[in-house]
Amino acid sequence: MFAIRELAKRAARFSISSLMGFAVDNVVFTLVLFLVRDMVSVRRAAICIALAVARLTSALANYACNRWWVFNASTTRRHSFWRYASLVAVIAVLSYSGTSGLAYLFDLEGLEITAVKIAVEVVLFAFSYFAQRIWVFPK
Repeated sequence: MFAIRELAKRAARFSISSLMGFAVDNVVFTLVLFLVRDMVSVRRAAICIALAVARLTSALANYACNRWWVFNASTTRRHSFWRYASLVAVIAVLSYSGTSGLAYLFDLEGLEITAVKIAVEVVLFAFSYFAQRIWVFPK
């Protein structure tokens, strides 16, 4: 019973941490986009800059939150940070591959692609939780 309660508590904290990361990502994206929109002549470049800064900021905030609040990690920061960074890269590739692959396979367009992306992200959310619990922040 204790193990189930502990798992539920960590899963809830992980969900809150993920929502916080989502909020940080979108706020930083919006602020950076507002700041660089007049400095960069190409709109896509401004979006790329804003996206990169936002993802980096939210990943760092999410790492810190997960390390101390969700998993209460005892591993060294250097060790867990590189594992976390690797996991972020793997999840980004899997997200793109899964979404674009399924969209291509089923010839999807518009909101259908968004629905597939959400489904892929739900699976990756669960994968990320267990990968962080077992590999990034092991007890």
